[in-house]
Amino acid sequence: MKKRIYIWVFLALLAVYITLALVLPPDPQTASRLGLSDLAVRLLNLTVVIPISLVYLTALYGFVHIDTYANKVLDTKEGPHFKTLANGLAVLVFSLPVTSVLGSLRSYARHAQPDLLASVSIMRNYVVLVLAVAALVLIAKGAQGLYGTLKRQSSELRHLSFYGMIGPVLLASLYTWLVIAQGYATPGDEPYFLPDWLIILTIVVPYVFAWCLGIRAALQLRAFRRGVKGVVYKRAINSLAVGIAVVILVAILIQGVTSLGGALNRLNLTPLLALVYFLVSLYVVGYGLIARGAKKLKQMEEA
Repeated sequence: MKKRIYIWVFLALLAVYITLALVLPPDPQTASRLGLSDLAVRLLNLTVVIPISLVYLTALYGFVHIDTYANKVLDTKEGPHFKTLANGLAVLVFSLPVTSVLGSLRSYARHAQPDLLASVSIMRNYVVLVLAVAALVLIAKGAQGLYGTLKRQSSELRHLSFYGMIGPVLLASLYTWLVIAQGYATPGDEPYFLPDWLIILTIVVPYVFAWCLGIRAALQLRAFRRGVKGVVYKRAINSLAVGIAVVILVAILIQGVTSLGGALNRLNLTPLLALVYFLVSLYVVGYGLIARGAKKLKQMEEA
């Protein structure tokens, strides 16, 4: 019963996103710059909304099956950790339509209600941040728990405690540079509408922290896969690990693109669509792998 409520709430959020994407009037300045009519813009929206919606449904499919598996093995030593992992995926999955709905409202405010743009942008940025951090903290906790059930833990992850610092430092430096660079964007194109110091402390640092947790979770799941028995089980865990890693990669890319602000709005139609379809295709791979792993776990338990 509880799972059905989750599904219906998710579908309602997805319906709101689709409705807003198709009903809200497009930005006339953007349409004029691209040389498109309002009808052409709406049709182009369909080519993005439809595949994104399918990706979101795939993500929901993965969560439902992982949660079902976690409930069935709850009494085992791995069960509570799979449940924590499922809870993290639940937050991650529900954040998808929420992010899209808020993004549609921001796009509308940009040209129809510019006086509300700053407020809508700030609200969207922090809602998305809170959901992302909560999801990755839970996923990391679940992965850590599963990894901790191994009798013999890999020395590979212990080595990463030192050498793995290089990646976060580079990631934080690049992301900070992108955020600072947005200060030179055209007025109205700013993605954050906050002073640089506040963006770094309350957005950059939490995101980098969450991404590092997520990457470590993927590595721990891979290590957990090597320490368990069963070909199907190993393949299922591997799909989850790689899928989570790809989803985090997409999240990093999206935040980087968001930080470009006005530069993104000045792209021509072809590179803009290419960028959107590239990100969507990565989402397909990431959530497709998670769904595949979830399906294998469910089938293994039913066998």
